[in-house]
Amino acid sequence: MSRPPGVPGTAIAGVSSCRRIAEVECAGIRVDHLPGGFGLRAEPRLAHVTWGLPAGAGSPDPRAHPPVREDTDQSPLNRLVSGLYDALLDNAAWPRTLASMTRVTESAGVYFHVTDTQRSRVLTVQAHGVDEQAQREYERDMLPVCPRMAHFRKTRAPILYDALHTSDDGMRHDPFYAWLAQYDLKYYLGAQVCLRDHIMASLSIQRSPRQGQATPDLIRLIEQLHPHLCHVVRSRILLDQVDLRAQAAEGALDLLRVGTVFVDRRARVLHASTPARAMLDAKDGLTVLAGQLHATHAEDDRALLAAMATAGTAAADGGGAALAVRRRSLGRPYQVIVCPVPPAVSIFAVLRPAAIIFITDPDRLPQNAATLLARMHGLTPAEGAMAADLVAGYSPAEHAERRGVTGETARTRLKRIQAKTGTNSQLALMRVLMSGLAGAAAAGAIAPHP
Repeated sequence: MSRPPGVPGTAIAGVSSCRRIAEVECAGIRVDHLPGGFGLRAEPRLAHVTWGLPAGAGSPDPRAHPPVREDTDQSPLNRLVSGLYDALLDNAAWPRTLASMTRVTESAGVYFHVTDTQRSRVLTVQAHGVDEQAQREYERDMLPVCPRMAHFRKTRAPILYDALHTSDDGMRHDPFYAWLAQYDLKYYLGAQVCLRDHIMASLSIQRSPRQGQATPDLIRLIEQLHPHLCHVVRSRILLDQVDLRAQAAEGALDLLRVGTVFVDRRARVLHASTPARAMLDAKDGLTVLAGQLHATHAEDDRALLAAMATAGTAAADGGGAALAVRRRSLGRPYQVIVCPVPPAVSIFAVLRPAAIIFITDPDRLPQNAATLLARMHGLTPAEGAMAADLVAGYSPAEHAERRGVTGETARTRLKRIQAKTGTNSQLALMRVLMSGLAGAAAAGAIAPHP
């Protein structure tokens, strides 16, 4: 690849802000290991991360850990890197990041897009300073004849600019550059990130005829920025995938109308699903006091707190409890299952939940629960009916009375259900039955209670 005079090879720059490193590491991303073996040359320093910690979590002795002085270096590279990591943590920050990039590079605008290079198709776009009509025309008409895209398909070069593929004389006779002139644009400087095969993310800095070709200093700046761009784009994809899985899981539970509450070791609520928030706001059996999950009945509250405390120290496959929580409205008790969360060795482990609380309102179970449970676990209709009764909070004896069978028949059915589900306790059975219904909700097989 040819290079204008005075442009050195790619250099890696350090991140000036310790705060930025700490924020990204809070998101589970290590910013000192970048794709392709790149690394940040940051000076060793301590980051005191205090935001998001529950009250009473403690803070280090300032005498043992003197405060870190923020680096005030506002070099163009540091400003661009800081903006990219803002966008990593918050998708809504992209417009602000691109606007800052336009100012720092003294360009006409910035066009960031993900493209299927094989089909010449733009998949997603974020832009600043680029006319919306120009964006639509480029996606619809100009991408197939774009000499920049053709050069990338040929070379797969990470950094592109006009001088690599088209001379000034060639621009005067190229219809693509004639089209750009309508919008007072002519030159560009691009940084490409290959995501997979023919899918590419491209950051394209647009320049007017007056601003001229990308200068050697600007090319060097974007070369230094490129490894950070790679890291941010690929990490953002991973975070979006995690968000999607979390939304799908919670959506399934919302369909089932099961409340899910995540609590820490001190019973403090870290997150509550939509059905759970409705139950807690109603204060009809369960509530939140000073940030902690509580039952409104004193005896139930003691049992719930004990179960959550035990879950905080239990192994992933052990512990837990099933409770019936009485309600002030005298409705049927909530069925509450406390499940421990596997422990993790992490500096941020204090932020992890210690237990997940599943709350079922027996009066709002899906109408076809018995049929679904029978189909999923190979149960007979009678066993499916008993499984649905157990999820609704009925004991085996109460099931026998409801269904007009003997206690011995109910006990036999329970043993057969446990054998077919591979469980050896009623708590384990409840976990299997409720997870099965959640899966059915995700597949759209649930008929919600009206």
